Order: sequence, then structure tokens, then C-alpha cells
Amino acid sequence: MSIRRKFAVVALLLTAAACEATYYKVTDSATGREYYTVDYTNKGSVVEFKDAKTGAKTTLQNPQVLDIDEKAFEAGVAATAR
Repeated sequence: MSIRRKFAVVALLLTAAACEATYYKVTDSATGREYYTVDYTNKGSVVEFKDAKTGAKTTLQNPQVLDIDEKAFEAGVAATAR
């Protein structure tokens, strides 16, 4: 395999790896309300994120943050608010 082809394969693999998203379910420990996001910032006991349902920037104190798969994320975002 030529050097050029090897670089192309490596570049393709790196691009594919970078496109893989991580999904999170954030649960407010005070109310039990669930939020879904693809990114969050942890500032000690405070977590900030953009809610995927509403698009609103949200800040919670002491929430539970779980990694979830894409299917669970999409189902959670599609679910109607309680």
C-alpha cells in the first residue's frame, strides 16, 4: 500500500472517529426532571448545558449526568414534557 493511500485511510478513520457524538441525560436531583444534551460543563457541583428539547441554556445544582446511546437520546428528546 502506498504512503499516500495509508495517509488517506488514516485521515478517513480520524474523521469518522471525530463525528461520533456523545449523548447525556441530566437529571435534576431536586425535582427528578430529565434533560438531554450532547455537551455539558461541570463547574464543581454546578452543571451547565444546552437542553436539546428547548434549546435553552440550563444550569443545575448537583444533577446526575449519565452517558446514554443515540436511541435513548432521541427517545428522550421526542418525549413530551410531563
